[in-house]
Amino acid sequence: MSKILLDKIERKSVWKINRFKSERDWEDKKIYRKEEALEMFSVPQFSIVQGGLIGAYGNLSLLREKFGKAPMQDFFGSMAHLFGGNILLNEGINELWTIACSASSGTKFDNTNAYLGVGDSSTAEAATQTGLQAETNKLYKAMDASYPTYGTAQKATWVSTFESADANFDWREFTVANGNSDSAVNLNRKVSSQGTKASGQQWELSFEISLS
Repeated sequence: MSKILLDKIERKSVWKINRFKSERDWEDKKIYRKEEALEMFSVPQFSIVQGGLIGAYGNLSLLREKFGKAPMQDFFGSMAHLFGGNILLNEGINELWTIACSASSGTKFDNTNAYLGVGDSSTAEAATQTGLQAETNKLYKAMDASYPTYGTAQKATWVSTFESADANFDWREFTVANGNSDSAVNLNRKVSSQGTKASGQQWELSFEISLS
């Protein structure tokens, strides 16, 4: 008789967006007053995008805008779509195992190959997806210097900075990939409405994933 022993991996995924009016403000890491940030970006200067109740609480304004005085069943029925956890995509999971278990196969999500992508599609996350879902408005941006960081605290963090001419559209979906297009392998996808980036602004996007 054989026995199957099951274990469970705990995963936490968090996206962060830091918004700046200009490259100079980004260099100085300037912090704006709340009213000033809302006037410039229509959303707070700093956002943390994650699932569950924490994600829902951080996006109460979006809930109010979407549902207004709609029936409570509509409100709660859509919360899972709006604020469900980040989705690890099947192709990304397979690539991680290939890298971990093979001597030479697979493309790493390292400083040379990794890109953070943003797009304007609000299509719900699904594990079978293989990239951003936007038709036209999407961009994959290379890593900032020294990223990703990894090797401590059981986590890895990727950071990309979108400059003045980059991704000036609604930011509604996010991914990390080991290449600069949908044809690369995408590890994760998250949907969350995070405002519209305008020309001249500099937005810093980060993605953190931890395992335990």
